[in-house]
Amino acid sequence: MCYIVNMKTISKSIGFPLDTSKQINVIITKKHMKNMRLSISKSGNVMVSIPYSTTYSYAYQFLVRKREWIANQLNKISKNVIKDSCNFKNQGNIFLLGNNYPLIIKLGTKNNVIFNNCNNQTSPISSLNQNNYGFVITIKNQNEDIKKIFIRWCKNYFLDFFTNRLNYIYSQMFKTSNPPSIKIKTMKSMWGNCNFVKKIITLNLYLAKTPIECIDYVIIHELAHLVHHNHSKQFHALMTTILPDWKTRKKMLNNYTLAF
Repeated sequence: MCYIVNMKTISKSIGFPLDTSKQINVIITKKHMKNMRLSISKSGNVMVSIPYSTTYSYAYQFLVRKREWIANQLNKISKNVIKDSCNFKNQGNIFLLGNNYPLIIKLGTKNNVIFNNCNNQTSPISSLNQNNYGFVITIKNQNEDIKKIFIRWCKNYFLDFFTNRLNYIYSQMFKTSNPPSIKIKTMKSMWGNCNFVKKIITLNLYLAKTPIECIDYVIIHELAHLVHHNHSKQFHALMTTILPDWKTRKKMLNNYTLAF
C-alpha cells in the first residue's frame, strides 16, 4: 500500500480483486470535490477520485459495485489497443513512431543506443547492426537495466524531435518565431499539457510510440490552448480550422498505451 500526499490531494494505491484469479491496482485520490468519480486511463490504469469526507471503505464498496463494469472496460482496452509493448531483450523489439523495430543487444565498453529508422525492413534480425533497420543497444555488463538505458536515450532524442515539430507547427499557426518552452516527461493519463500562463507545453514521453500524425495532433491541441484555455466550442472550431482531420487522429491516438 502506498500513499502520495500534497497540499491539494491525498492518494492511496490499493490492490483490488477483479475476479478470483486477477488483482489490479487502483489509485484512490481524495480531492476538493462534491461527487465520487471513477475513471480508467487509455493504458488501463483504474483511478477513483473521492471527496475528503468520503471514507476509503466506502470507496472500496463503490469499486465492488462497479467491478463488472471495470472488467468490461479493461477487456475492451486490451482488445482495442495496438500491440505496442516493447520487449527489451536480445532479438526483442522496440515500438516507436508507430512502427515495431527489431532490437539487438550486445556487450561493449559503454552503454549506448543506435537507432536506424530507414525503411529497409528486409534485413534479418540476426544480422542487424548499426547500418541496418532497427535498434542496437550496447551494454557494459549483463546486469544493466536495458529499459532505463533506452528511456534515457529516448528522452534526449525526442526532446529534440518534439521541439523541432512544435517550433515548426507554432510558426505555421501563429506566424511568429517565439514558440513556448517544451518539457517532456512520463504521464499516466494524458498525452500533453499546456501551461498557458507560463507558456510551457509538456508532452508525454510515451507519445514517442505513436505515428507523426498523432504527435502533430497533440502538439496542435496543446498550442490551441494558448488561444482557448478550455475545450469550448471555439477551441474545437480552431482545431478544425487548423487540422480538419483531428478527430480521426484522436481516435488513432486512443489505440496506444501510455507505457513502454
